[in-house]
Amino acid sequence: MYLEKAKQRYQDLNQLLNRDNDVKPCTPDQVSSLEQHLGLSIPKVHQEFLLWMGQGSKYFDSDNCRLSDVWDGRETATEIMEEFNFSGALSC
Repeated sequence: MYLEKAKQRYQDLNQLLNRDNDVKPCTPDQVSSLEQHLGLSIPKVHQEFLLWMGQGSKYFDSDNCRLSDVWDGRETATEIMEEFNFSGALSC
């Protein structure tokens, strides 16, 4: 829905480079568990990303969008806030 062009380009690139489709999706249950863990609803576009390659990909790597990265996001955000002496509260 939101990521159709990105998915198609990723597939085209894999074909061009003669690579297998290496994406590792999350299950809907994992996405639901993440929402429960965080105590908030994940935006639809990020849900779609997690269901596409939320557990990673050999050729796409990021340190802030996979399931394992987001799972501890609140903890990481709190640590950053403490490090910079930010006294505000997280909004979600």
